[in-house]
Amino acid sequence: IVKILGTVILAALCAGCQPKQVPMVFQVQDTINQDRARQPAPLYIKLYQLTDPARLQAAGLRELWRDDQAMLGNSLLAVQAYTVYPGQDHQQTMTIQSSMTAICVVGSIVNLGISIGAIV
Repeated sequence: IVKILGTVILAALCAGCQPKQVPMVFQVQDTINQDRARQPAPLYIKLYQLTDPARLQAAGLRELWRDDQAMLGNSLLAVQAYTVYPGQDHQQTMTIQSSMTAICVVGSIVNLGISIGAIV
């Protein structure tokens, strides 16, 4: 559905290094997030860089989406949010922080007024 090419691998390799720019490409299928009429809709993505994943593991998805800074506290180094559209590639650059030890990718699809997400 959505592919983040090389980001997680490169980010893991860069952990503990000086800040580095990592290019990302989101490849979004044109059939993503279809409603009952088979019409696709955008996907909302947040990428979190963390010093410690413990607070993330304790957070609920809805709470994280609503108030990520409160849920993640001082373990949150950076967050980037994107809207990606069906059938379109989305290119971005992430600056990997030197004290980052974990990356979290959260996606939220909106279909029929219900928000569904997943933590990867």
